[in-house]
This record gives sequence, structure tokens and C-alpha cells, in this order.
Amino acid sequence: MYTSDRFIDDQVHGMKGDNVGVWMIMPGNAYKHSAGGPLMKDINSQSTGDQELYWYMNSGHVRTEPWRFGLLWPHASHAMRFTSSTRPPSADVDMSFFDSLNIDGYVPDSGRGSVSGTATGMKGSAEAVVHWFNQDAQYWTKASRGKFTSPLMKPGTYMTRLYRNKFPVANTSVTITAGGKATQDIVATDSEPSVIWRIGEFDGQPSELKNGDKIQRLHPSDSRMASRGGEFTVGSSQTKDFPMALFSKIGGNATVNFDLAPDQLGGVVLRIGTTLSLKGGRPSVKINEWEEADPGAPISYHHQGNPTLIDSRGVTRGAYRGFGDVYSWEVPASELKTGQNTLVIGVIGKGDADFLSANYIIDAVELQGKGGPKNDTSSYTSRYQRRFQ
Repeated sequence: MYTSDRFIDDQVHGMKGDNVGVWMIMPGNAYKHSAGGPLMKDINSQSTGDQELYWYMNSGHVRTEPWRFGLLWPHASHAMRFTSSTRPPSADVDMSFFDSLNIDGYVPDSGRGSVSGTATGMKGSAEAVVHWFNQDAQYWTKASRGKFTSPLMKPGTYMTRLYRNKFPVANTSVTITAGGKATQDIVATDSEPSVIWRIGEFDGQPSELKNGDKIQRLHPSDSRMASRGGEFTVGSSQTKDFPMALFSKIGGNATVNFDLAPDQLGGVVLRIGTTLSLKGGRPSVKINEWEEADPGAPISYHHQGNPTLIDSRGVTRGAYRGFGDVYSWEVPASELKTGQNTLVIGVIGKGDADFLSANYIIDAVELQGKGGPKNDTSSYTSRYQRRFQ
């Protein structure tokens, strides 16, 4: 069994036995030079054979950006603690003595700055996470009732990103100076298109879909998993009946049956959000007899000028967050009909066998058009758009 926690939540993790525990403690900015951001997860421990304890900063697992380098200590420091108790120790570790060691490349607290502000436009009770990053470092915090203050940050200009749960909803930038206390607000930029129907929520996670509540602890082949693919009927099926992932060589397609009124045939847009793909997997779509062309393999981040796809396993080891690609297609009115219509969603791509074949994890699927209620989500005019880069 493997365990993992979001970087933003990972302050202490460990393993325990009879009256003994061994713990990794990551105080403050321990993940400052990692890759992947606050919502990234990596392996903390595994117990498939021997008990093994890890602390990964740059493993390459589902990596969505180039590695960060530089002085890793002490503002990316960690400690290992052995205890005679099974209770996790405190995450508070005093590293202030490093300020007096005159280490080349080390920036003391006095040489850092911070930014405070308000995150607005967040609807409902969704978690608001604010992320600052550039090629050298990254920091994050959670907004409390909309208010946030960053950790102490090295001077520089940072991209600022706001997440609703795990779905990015705003970008801006801020410049940090030594000893400075900047002020900057950030506003979620979601629009509210008219939606005929939606399956799932655009929140960057598949937890409400079929098997989405199990994927972080069970392999897709586990007998406790529900069948993959299948049929979904809008108006009678439940969200949990729609598969959280589709594979090119196992499990089949997902079929959606839906009805349209006579005045809903024009101006229809199909939108599919994904959270992670493997081997270039992307959606194929067919509505009735209309079949759209291949949207093209996912665009990747660029490393030293070369495009780089995520090349490590995701869904088969409990990871579901990657580039967050969103695809949309304008559906010709002539291809739709009053009454029942059928959408078939498959996978374009090959890869290896079974669960290591080309695949992608689904965030949500929606049909935008006339007559539907307004919902909280983002709209796009392009067929394909990156959300996590």
C-alpha cells in the first residue's frame, strides 16, 4: 500500500509500529524547490513488502514543470524524528540558527518579503489555495474567509495562481522585495455559461465520478473497483455512474444518452475536462452520426526548448492531477435532433496493454447550449486549453 498527501498539507508523515514511530517533518517552506505545486502528491510511504518511508521533492512522478534547483537547505529543509509514541510529532522545527552560518546562496528571513490580499469570486464552500511560483522557487497558502498572507519569499517576480479546490480560476503576478510587504488581491474569473447538462464538477478532481472515491488507494484492476466505461442517461443516472477514467485498450467507451428540445439544437458546445493523461491519451467524441476529428495530443510543458509529456504512471498509482486539459467542440445543429441523442466518448492513443494503455482521467463533461441553467464553471472558445500551466 502506498500513501501520499498534497504538498500543501504534508507537514508530518511517517510510519509506526509497537510503541515506536519514525517521521519525516517538513516545516514551513520544505517544498520550495519542488516541482508540481501545492496540490501535487508523491509517495510518502509504502508497505507492499518492507516498510519504507520517503520524502520526495523532485521524483519525476507526474511532473508538470521543470525541476527547480539551487540551495535546498535550510528553507527546503526537513528532519527525521524517531519517537517512542505512535502519535505524530509537532511540525514546528526551529531552523533559525541557519541565519548565522553565512551559507553561500542562503537568504535569511530578513532578506525576504511577503504579500497579503483577498481572494474573491470563490463560490460556495470551495477551498481557496493561492500559489506563487517562478523558475527558482514556489510558495503557497490557503485563504481563510478570503484573506491570505504568503510565507516569507525570496525576492523576485512570481506568477500568482488561485485554485478553487484543485481547479485554477485566476492568474496574476506580483513582485517581492527584501523586507517588503506587498498587497495584491486576486479575483476568480469564472463565467457562467448556459448548460443543458453536466456530469461531475469542474473542480480538478474526479472524486464524485465512478471509482473516483477509490483510486487513491486501489489499483484500477482491484476487484473492489466498479466496471469501467458503461452507459449514462441524463436525468436518471447518478454522477457516480459515470467513469472517472477511460483507457484505450480496456474497459470500453462511455456512452451518454440525452434529450434535446426543438429550440436546443443550435449553438451547442460539448466540453470535456480532464485532470491527467498518459501516453498522449485524449478524448474521441461522436454524437449520433457526427464524429469530430482528433484534437491532437496534449501540449506539454517545455524543458530546455523541448516539449515533454508526462511519462510516468498516474491512475495506476493513485495520482490524478496533471496538466488539466480542457477540450471543447462546437456541435453542428444539423447533427443533433429533437428527442434522444447519443454521445460516445472514447480514447485516442495507443500505449501498452490494459491499464498502461493511453488513458485520461475525467474532471467533468458538459453540454453547453440554450435552455439550461447557469452553473459555476469556466467557458472557452478554443477546442483545447491548458489549465495547470
